[in-house]
Amino acid sequence: MIDDIVVGYKMLRSLCGSLAKPLAGTGRSVGGMPQAVQQTLPVGRIDVPNAVRGASTGFSILLIGGFLAPMLTLVSVWAAGAWLAVVAVVAFAVAARRSTRAGIPALHGIFAALLAYALVLPLLLPFEQGRDLGQIAQTVLAAVIVGALTGTLAARRGLPATA
Repeated sequence: MIDDIVVGYKMLRSLCGSLAKPLAGTGRSVGGMPQAVQQTLPVGRIDVPNAVRGASTGFSILLIGGFLAPMLTLVSVWAAGAWLAVVAVVAFAVAARRSTRAGIPALHGIFAALLAYALVLPLLLPFEQGRDLGQIAQTVLAAVIVGALTGTLAARRGLPATA
């Protein structure tokens, strides 16, 4: 079975041109494919598994930050608003940072940040303030900008995809 995978990999490599250098490690993955082969396969424009992992982390940050915002309203409404803005920027940046292997890192970052917001949006819609179209549009715009910048910068810095 491994021989078939290696032959398929060589055919894929000849069709696609040279791929990234294999990373260290010769252990087996869950699917039985050698890690070196698995880590050099092209992932396309968006590295979907890492985008989903990043979006999950970004969703968690948005959720926890949103739960803490009502406590900040006791201090000041402005502090709660600033808190939510900072939480959103941090969540979108964390969601987009795993873009090293993506073909188009900016697109990967945008996808991951928007997915994180899409996961939290259904929790906001039942509330009156959560249905404000202006706020939703601004948050989507922030996700696009922060996701693109973070994805591009993370890919240029060469941050590991599993960090």
